[in-house]
Amino acid sequence: MKNFLKVSVLALVLVLVSGCGSSGKVLTCTQTEEESGMKMVNTVKMTFEKDKATKLDMEVKITLDDEYKSYMSMFTSAFESQYKSLKEEKGVSYKSDTKGNTATFTVNADLTKMSKDAKDKLGFGDATGSYSDNKKAAEKEGYKCK
Repeated sequence: MKNFLKVSVLALVLVLVSGCGSSGKVLTCTQTEEESGMKMVNTVKMTFEKDKATKLDMEVKITLDDEYKSYMSMFTSAFESQYKSLKEEKGVSYKSDTKGNTATFTVNADLTKMSKDAKDKLGFGDATGSYSDNKKAAEKEGYKCK
């Protein structure tokens, strides 16, 4: 649960420091964490066009060992409750998918279509920063970026 929230916070940090970058650049950062009975792969992809972050895609994939499979609903509920207020917002979509011992949570945000209110709900607000600032922030949190 803590890791899920940590991933969400990092995604928001990436957006908060984003805004300026080279046209057409894509920053993809991945972090893999393994703890007793759980493997979590977090991927954050930001697209920059005309010196501005235009899109954010986040995927969190959690795989639990058989003995921890009963906790899967807890992760799904935490994800759903975090994003349910955005269900009707333009420019933001989210979904969760569970298959066996693996749950995949995705958030897609088109920053050019989102209302100020939706950005505020996600903590995006008035985002500023560069491609390299985002890369440095993610790498500082343990992500590998390309």
